[in-house]
Amino acid sequence: MKKNFPFLPFYFLLFTCLSNAQTLAPGAPGKDAQWASAGKQAIGTSASLESKVWFTLQGGAMTEVYYPDVTTANVHLLQFVAVNKKTGKIETERDDAIHKIICPYQERVINKNKILNNSPFISSAPSTLVGDVPSLCFAQIN
Repeated sequence: MKKNFPFLPFYFLLFTCLSNAQTLAPGAPGKDAQWASAGKQAIGTSASLESKVWFTLQGGAMTEVYYPDVTTANVHLLQFVAVNKKTGKIETERDDAIHKIICPYQERVINKNKILNNSPFISSAPSTLVGDVPSLCFAQIN
């Protein structure tokens, strides 16, 4: 009389999965989630239906870029970084600049930053609110 155990491989896999599920992840406990600030100064997208890109501005920098829809953030922070030749200090748009958002007309946002210690003045337009694909259209460093 031969007995078949058709469920034996299933029980083995179930036991293996349950025992592994109780262990800690590698590098546990890990880092806290880092989110961009909710205090947005501007949000933009393209007027064309071909582009599926959105972006936000906050604190003098582009804080998020979303693609292929507004639920998928692909870029957390995008900003200019300058190194002071005299001091060797790394200066960023967000931490070391005076920020100014200018809307000369409704379709365009210009983000102007002035590094505090008289370093270059950075003027950038992350694109148009109604226009081309949102990306860095121009950056002028004086």
